[in-house]
Amino acid sequence: MAIQKYFDTYYVPNNMVISLSGDFDPDEAIRIINEKFGSWMPKDFPSFKVAQEKLIKVPVVKEVVGPDAESLMMGFRFRGANSPDADLLTIVDYILSNGQAGLLDINLNTKQKVLSAGSSTDIMKDYSVHMFSGRPREGQSLEQVRDLILEQIMELKLGNFPDWMIPAVVNNLRLEQEKSYENNFNRASAMLNSALDGVPYKNVVNRMDRLSKINKEQVIQFVRDWYGENYVIVYKRNGVDENRVKVEKPAITPVEMNRELQSEFLKKIISNKVNPISPVFIDYSTSISTSKLKNSIPIYSVVNSENNLFSLNYTFEMGSSSDKRWPLIMQYVDYLGTATLSASKLQEEFYKLGCSFSATCGEDQITIQLEGISNNFIPAILLLEDLLAGPIADEEALKNLVNDILKKREC
Repeated sequence: MAIQKYFDTYYVPNNMVISLSGDFDPDEAIRIINEKFGSWMPKDFPSFKVAQEKLIKVPVVKEVVGPDAESLMMGFRFRGANSPDADLLTIVDYILSNGQAGLLDINLNTKQKVLSAGSSTDIMKDYSVHMFSGRPREGQSLEQVRDLILEQIMELKLGNFPDWMIPAVVNNLRLEQEKSYENNFNRASAMLNSALDGVPYKNVVNRMDRLSKINKEQVIQFVRDWYGENYVIVYKRNGVDENRVKVEKPAITPVEMNRELQSEFLKKIISNKVNPISPVFIDYSTSISTSKLKNSIPIYSVVNSENNLFSLNYTFEMGSSSDKRWPLIMQYVDYLGTATLSASKLQEEFYKLGCSFSATCGEDQITIQLEGISNNFIPAILLLEDLLAGPIADEEALKNLVNDILKKREC
């Protein structure tokens, strides 16, 4: 009865969102929607009310014990998706952790002060969360990892981050959005989440314009106002949980499979006639342009006519099967600098351009991928070519990388 009551209350057309994205006939889509849902009658339903949570004034500390590797999770709570917090929270998160040039990336990960550290956001209708994670290096305590993360938040409060960072963050967020919107599912999800979170769709469309207007003073004040002792932290420690409760494994009841039987619903689906899709085959000789460098290395290219992004792959016919050191070398690339740029400065330069590179190693092939905003194609290539032509080794970084890999293997 309770389930039926819940269904009757909330599953009504005026509490429904239908989000469509793709290559379809709009008129036909409307006809089908009207056929399937046109008879539904709207009904009043309870409006959504945000539960008023108590303010967190001192750190809430929890501990979990288990055999897995030690780690910590820490979170700050904010207002919901339709509040001013959402935009500032996004900017703060990317200044701290963006995978390339964030304060956690440069000051902790690249400098190998922790095994790993990062942050992410969960922006919801009622409340939002800024979550931080960290894993200790060998001989390092979780409390030390916590303090290192909090130190980076303090750097924001003091304004110790470069002036170019906010424009670069917005640039890279535009890049992420364009890449995301290449996918129909992501475009439909953006429209769906707008309605579910109670955010006017015009605010979704204008989001990048709003973010581009955020300045350094606003970020500093936001961090000073919202990031204090008001966090929850969970320490995952290595050990045996003395309070664990064992559950007896129940006997498995065999499920009799009636593969020959079909429900009326299945029969209806099978009987539906589907208009076949006419395939369009690619003619590689005309769709892909081919040229060669001076040393006869082939170049294959396709013009991106959908958005302002590029992707370039360098492919080498060698890998772990030819030399077991290659997988380690590909991980080491992130810690290499050039004659003029340290590893951290190199990552910063790529981030300013809205570009990034990655290196992967398979058994028979090594791939170095460069991608980003098309307008910065040439300077990004020059940066990467500078690294490939003259990488500067860091023996200490290599030693730490090896130790970190060994620690991860123990986990």
